[in-house]
Amino acid sequence: MTKEGFFVSINDQDIILPDSIPAPNGEDFHNKFHLHPLATADIFVPCGGSPAAININNWKELLNDEGKPKFRIIIEGITLNEKIIEAKELISGSKKITILTGAGISTESGIADFRSPGGVWSHYKTVTIQEFVSDTEKRKYYWKYKSDTIPSMLAAEPNAAHLAIGKLDREKKLFRLLTQNIDGLHERGGVDRKRIIRLHGTNKEVICLSCNKVQPIEGVLERIGRGEEDPKCKECGGLLKPNTVSFGQSLNPEHLRIAELASRECDLFMALGSSLQVYPACGYVEVAHNYGKKIIIINRAPTPYDSMAACCFSDSLAEIMARLV
Repeated sequence: MTKEGFFVSINDQDIILPDSIPAPNGEDFHNKFHLHPLATADIFVPCGGSPAAININNWKELLNDEGKPKFRIIIEGITLNEKIIEAKELISGSKKITILTGAGISTESGIADFRSPGGVWSHYKTVTIQEFVSDTEKRKYYWKYKSDTIPSMLAAEPNAAHLAIGKLDREKKLFRLLTQNIDGLHERGGVDRKRIIRLHGTNKEVICLSCNKVQPIEGVLERIGRGEEDPKCKECGGLLKPNTVSFGQSLNPEHLRIAELASRECDLFMALGSSLQVYPACGYVEVAHNYGKKIIIINRAPTPYDSMAACCFSDSLAEIMARLV
């Protein structure tokens, strides 16, 4: 689509700018036109020249000496609505969808992710499984951290993205849900537990490291609230630990086998709310791609696998999923 004049395409929406920019300041420029600070235009074509990619922050390059626009702009790409239609068609035509979810799907439920600035790991030190088993003080610290953070996680509600995946399950379209999350919101969002592969475990359960008995975590949190700093299993006296995968602890090999199989045998692969930078989870996108599967990626920030996706969104995950399903 070609348009004459001074046009910019930001986040797939055309913005018509005036003949001159009143505020000769990059920050004011973005505020006036409500542009993201890192926004870039697709392609700027200088009049009479060859195509040149120019960052929108370099606003002076867009104007001549009189403050008038000096570019004719070709806007390439499809609009958000067109992407929504394309992704909806992929979903409606699929019967075996494998979905991978990361922390980004739960941030809109008020659960902070672990790795970003201000996330959980910026406030608490990590405790390896080896430290947990061998060091009483590290174990007490770990349980203090868990008792501080788990209650708010248990109180969180599934958002529209969780509910959309639950709807896909009820419609018999969901093949497997591979999640890196430990908050249990997918179950509460309506997904059958049999279809969920919890790659990193769950904070909703406690496991005894000696007898492997699993129980809900609420009872153990109550014991900690009554002053028990290092809770032990009431059956065998073994160490109790949230049923999550700690640093230094191996992921369940059966879960990894099922996850890879689900990535190969699906007819559509969706990666939702994941930076796709942590193995082995991010590798499942590549597995799906290598087996010729269509891929949809929805994440606020770019991922290393965006070029493999048939549809890629950087908008609100909850809002996009509510429109797709």
